[in-house]
Amino acid sequence: MAPYIDTTWIGGVEIGTPPLELHLRTEPFEPIPPARPGTGDDFVRSYGNDQLNSRVNMSLAPGRWEIAWKAQLPVRAPSCRLLRLGERILVDAPVEWCLYDNAGKQLSTGSVAPGGITLDAARGVYYMMNRLGYLAARELSNGASSFLMGIDFGNSFMHPFVAPRRHFLLASGIELQRNPHGAPRQSSNLQLIDLGEQPEVSNDHILKSFRTVKTLKRKTACLFAAMNENALVVATDDRIYVADTGLNILKVLTGKFTPLAMSLDEKTNIYLVALSDNSMVILLCATPDGELSCARELRGSFGETVSPPLVGFDHTVHLLFRERIKAYTADGLLLWDEHAGAAIAGAVVMADGNLLVAAGGLLEAFDQHGKRTILRTFPGEAVCSQPLPGSDGSLFIATEEYLYELIAR
Repeated sequence: MAPYIDTTWIGGVEIGTPPLELHLRTEPFEPIPPARPGTGDDFVRSYGNDQLNSRVNMSLAPGRWEIAWKAQLPVRAPSCRLLRLGERILVDAPVEWCLYDNAGKQLSTGSVAPGGITLDAARGVYYMMNRLGYLAARELSNGASSFLMGIDFGNSFMHPFVAPRRHFLLASGIELQRNPHGAPRQSSNLQLIDLGEQPEVSNDHILKSFRTVKTLKRKTACLFAAMNENALVVATDDRIYVADTGLNILKVLTGKFTPLAMSLDEKTNIYLVALSDNSMVILLCATPDGELSCARELRGSFGETVSPPLVGFDHTVHLLFRERIKAYTADGLLLWDEHAGAAIAGAVVMADGNLLVAAGGLLEAFDQHGKRTILRTFPGEAVCSQPLPGSDGSLFIATEEYLYELIAR
């Protein structure tokens, strides 16, 4: 059989098997065994990990939550993400980042271009696009510049997904709309980058050993990527691709949808919020072979952005609406539907099944049945980040002006 050539990618991409249409399985699915929490406590990107499922490996400590310290943010941040690696906490705000140690001391700050920040534990650096169009790596120890890379299309694209693998980086790129009156953005890409086994850096911090191994380009402004250790999943218009970490596409799953957000679980099962062909918001839960356990219509306002589905260790699927949270089984059964009390800034799902939520001036927890417990209030302030558990049972959270560490007494 001749290989299938997918011409929706510029220049065509060879795929070993013909497209598989997403289809509802007629037989009931076997329950997915609960995932085991890992041993790490790092939160290395928005939504936690490469699967973007917002899992954290810790459980919620009992007690009354009190302030251990608070640190002034360098600028007011109406929204931000908190990242953590070892003894470093990084506040990733829309135009500025700020690096702290775990005692609240500010170590460094600087500007950032759209696309977000990724921490690289192996190299001890964090990656972001800078205003000059370079993908910049900075030292986690003190925020100093480590090296700069000339990634494809520079700052005319944002790069929301950057995944380090040994001395390689996998990066997605989506064209930015620079001129609101100009032509609509219409290009996206995937890029595999070799940093070099022994990176060579010039005196002006340019990475000389940088090499682009492979690039896939597509005429679309809609591209979402997530990955497990050995599999990359990409969702775009009417298609989901499963590839290896060398950007070799192994299979393509087809349907009629426009992706809005995607996450994975430990088995590379796919959890996708999308628009259907009749413009209804839907939840699709699919295996990497295209079998759907759920194709459910969703009603309600998600707010300005749609978070990737938060997938618990028991595979409960949590969806964040503007001020509500809905929890579903992987086959689409509604488990609970609760109001968060205010606009939701972010959430994480913990190893014990608690959903930890920041909303308005509240830090709260929802258990497996949707019962809400208010852990801490911030009178006169609005929380603007997701909660971030620490390794010692503490919690970090940011308001518009401060970064807090909370501890349970």
